[in-house]
Amino acid sequence: MNPPRVFMICRDEIVGDAIRAALQEQGVSIIGVEFDPHKAQARIFDLNPDVILMEGDALGDDFAPSIWRALHALRRAGTRIIHISPHDNQIQIYRQEQKSVYSALELAQTIQMSGEEKI
Repeated sequence: MNPPRVFMICRDEIVGDAIRAALQEQGVSIIGVEFDPHKAQARIFDLNPDVILMEGDALGDDFAPSIWRALHALRRAGTRIIHISPHDNQIQIYRQEQKSVYSALELAQTIQMSGEEKI
């Protein structure tokens, strides 16, 4: 089975690069990373990822409601959306699930499971 294709939206480049490198070491396929949330929407629709991983407050307070609607439409279509808070080791999986992760391996395993559930 192919690994899920992951697109990352990050606010902090250093943190985003570290997460990307750690996940790639675990065999996760990172198909794109965007540090500007306003550019992320077009790239997400072009790349059609299985999982969208958002770091910290990647969307920020000024993120347009239309982009939120687009992300929710993708989620309803089967794209998994995972929000990671690297400062407290928490992830929020947008299906009302929250758990703690303490390593790149645990995050990679969560992403792998998320990709397997895509319709």
